[in-house]
Amino acid sequence: MKKEKAIQALEIPKLIKGIAYLLERISPSLSIWFAGVIFGTPIKFKRPKREEPFAQNSVKSRIYVPHLKTHIQLYQLPSSGPKVLLIHGWSGRGTQMHAIADICAKAGMDITSYDAPAHGESSGKRTNVPEFVITLQHINKTMGPFDYAIGHSMGGVTLLNAIRFGVQFKGAVLIGTNDHIRPIFVNFIRLMGLPNHAVDRLLNHFHKKVNASVETFDGSNGAAKANFPVLVIHCKDDLDVPISSAYSLHKALDHGELLVTKGLGHRRILRDKEILESILHFLNTLT
Repeated sequence: MKKEKAIQALEIPKLIKGIAYLLERISPSLSIWFAGVIFGTPIKFKRPKREEPFAQNSVKSRIYVPHLKTHIQLYQLPSSGPKVLLIHGWSGRGTQMHAIADICAKAGMDITSYDAPAHGESSGKRTNVPEFVITLQHINKTMGPFDYAIGHSMGGVTLLNAIRFGVQFKGAVLIGTNDHIRPIFVNFIRLMGLPNHAVDRLLNHFHKKVNASVETFDGSNGAAKANFPVLVIHCKDDLDVPISSAYSLHKALDHGELLVTKGLGHRRILRDKEILESILHFLNTLT
């Protein structure tokens, strides 16, 4: 397997770090407000050519999520087979799941992928984990129920939290998924160049915004409520999410399977042939 180039998962522009530094000296509360804005604003990357066939060949439509006042872009490959929902990660897009969509569609499954709020072609500029979860719940309620769900990175966290709130499937797959959310905030504050004690201030800011502590969204909380088979896939070389998350999520699952690979990093894992075949095999055993 070709090893993914080692890159830093997130880089904060010097201008933004400079503004945060000045605000911290002037008003710590303003610096945290500013950090919260940056933290909740996903980066919109240009869609690679490899994703274009899925974007062009899928049935595209939009669905409105009233609670968020947001329009969500959908990508579907309709079929009469089992219904599969695909959930991308932070700063990703629905077409990023194209390889998984293709292999499942060729096996006769009905595929639905989508751009999360403030991602891809969906509306909005900023979002957060609770909004990811609300979107999944709405899509499942209006277009489901779905038989299977596959989440990557923050999409996996979203999937686990939807399960925590009562959404159930016949089976699910988690790829490169975080367990504990607090380290994401810790790393972000470090990258912003703010002092360590700013972490708790940002966590409090998040708590006030969503009326819940960040720890409640830890993946293992949802994993403990999954009463169906779940396949956890993770790469040892993942630079974005530590392999320890895979082990802790697997431990929290009553019906979990664990597949650990290497040399695929955080994103190439979504289109590796062996991984795709493993996902399809797992779903076929549940059909």
